[in-house]
Amino acid sequence: MSTSAPLLAELDHLLQQEVEAYEHLLTLHQEVQRCLAAPALDPLLASLQAREHVARHIAHVEHQRAAVTAQLAPLLQLQATNVTLQNLSTRVDAPYASRFRQYRTRLRTLVDEVQQLNSMQAHLLREVRAFVDAALAFFTGLLPAPPTYLQSGKLTTPTPARFLSGRV
Repeated sequence: MSTSAPLLAELDHLLQQEVEAYEHLLTLHQEVQRCLAAPALDPLLASLQAREHVARHIAHVEHQRAAVTAQLAPLLQLQATNVTLQNLSTRVDAPYASRFRQYRTRLRTLVDEVQQLNSMQAHLLREVRAFVDAALAFFTGLLPAPPTYLQSGKLTTPTPARFLSGRV
């Protein structure tokens, strides 16, 4: 275990960063939900940009974690494709095993919550878009008729039933 101790410590640190990043992402998802109910777009845009930044950070941490687990796998007699937190927790000392199980549980819960919010927000956005499309179609139908004269001063062909008759 002594040769793997620095790698286990680094993995522990990376997993802690990953959990914190997913917690932050979950908070930003919840904020987006509040922003969707508000009429202002600036807070929504800022929150979406923050989510994008956190997603990039998560990808970076996951890449680092994959590199560490690739180094750790041969030391723990695991295949590189079979390194999971569950497998690691059975092959390391008790303090790390306990923390790895906690990280596994917390990450699974966070990812499930983020996926649920993603689905809900996608549904909300589809509903909002359908509403906007319907409103746009309605208001487009209310637009006045095209002008009678073209820019050059020539008459246009009148559209039937667009002019009022003068009869009472």
